[in-house]
Amino acid sequence: MLLAIGVFLAAMTMQVRAADVVVSAAVNGDPPSIPAVILNPEQDNRFTNPTIPVSGTCDPLFFVKIFRNNIFAGATECSGDGEFSVTIELFAGRNDLVARSYNAAENEGPPSNTVTVYYDAPVTSDSEPFYLTSEYFLRAGYSGQNIYWDFEIHGGIGPFTVNVDWGDGSNDTIKDLTSRNFRLQHEYSTPRDKREHYKVTVVVYDTAGRRTSLQLVIIINDPAIIAAIFAEPPTVIPGESLNLAWWAYALVVLMGVCFWLGERRGESIVNSKYRRRPA
Repeated sequence: MLLAIGVFLAAMTMQVRAADVVVSAAVNGDPPSIPAVILNPEQDNRFTNPTIPVSGTCDPLFFVKIFRNNIFAGATECSGDGEFSVTIELFAGRNDLVARSYNAAENEGPPSNTVTVYYDAPVTSDSEPFYLTSEYFLRAGYSGQNIYWDFEIHGGIGPFTVNVDWGDGSNDTIKDLTSRNFRLQHEYSTPRDKREHYKVTVVVYDTAGRRTSLQLVIIINDPAIIAAIFAEPPTVIPGESLNLAWWAYALVVLMGVCFWLGERRGESIVNSKYRRRPA
């Protein structure tokens, strides 16, 4: 019986490892070949409001990330008509804007030319840039999965208030946030036979009344992307269950060996007594 159970566990382990290879793979298509072009704003434009739209042309159906002063400011998908629009937050003073195009695997195409604009910010005692960052510009998954996203706040005066528009009519708010690192999570109910792209906007306010935001992208039911690497992993995954099963199996085998050794030891003692008994 122990031999049969061991063979079964070995077979299951090989299946899980094969599944892991498939899940951890990534679709790595060609990167964009056409550079994005920023049409709005224009060179040397000046603004008195830090929140502005950045729009232009791009390689259709790829993704566009906007950078200001080499810091990520927001992302969107390039439409089928070859256009993009991203709402970003400017830094005080000079902002060098660049649009960079990517595929879903984050392989980059040629960047746009630099467009320099200026934000004429009010004079305050806190001149440190206030902005929000994330490791990812794109998340993907299937309907019913728990999509999660980690962020970090730079600058500003805490505690902070966070508001997120998930793009499906849902909004979440975090008040009195004292940590500069936080996680957001959401579950979409998109029909499984339908693919949807959502524009997610995360806005952070500090106690001084300053605001910063980040526009991002979520894809639900996209068959070209392996969603398991983007969604929250289950509490107990198959590999962990098999590890527990192997430990239990090893314990049972050890108990069986100990029992067998004890039995053999007992037989040896009994036999030795009989051998010492006088005839």
